[in-house]
Amino acid sequence: MLRLLGVKLGRNVLLMTTFMSEFDLTEVGDNSVINPGVSLQTHLFEDRVMKMSYVRVGPGCTIGERSVVLYDSEMKADARLGNLSLLMKGEVLAEGSEWEGSPAQPVLRVEAILSLQAKSKEELVIQPRQSLKHSGSLSRNANLGKSV
Repeated sequence: MLRLLGVKLGRNVLLMTTFMSEFDLTEVGDNSVINPGVSLQTHLFEDRVMKMSYVRVGPGCTIGERSVVLYDSEMKADARLGNLSLLMKGEVLAEGSEWEGSPAQPVLRVEAILSLQAKSKEELVIQPRQSLKHSGSLSRNANLGKSV
């Protein structure tokens, strides 16, 4: 039915909301999930002017419950927006990225943190060690401590 009203829906889309105002400005890609209470808001009133633009949700994207996606924003393939999140106007979520919050911020997973920690440990081990034998200041200081 929404396709008849102008919504561009891909195949195998799970759409559990009808919070859309301008159907012809909404695009949802294949295999995407739009959870209950999500608002795909294609317009806003700013300074007494009604502004409208597209909301584009790429293939394989997921939008969490009760989130709001404002106009002129885009979610690239496999991007995820968490529950109760706000995607601000004009923002683009990178392919495969995960965002949450109001306004939406990138999510850093535990695996990514552990990967960064492991990388920093490798850098510490790989760094060349300075030899104390060849340090001129050390040999001079060693002579100062001896009695003549």
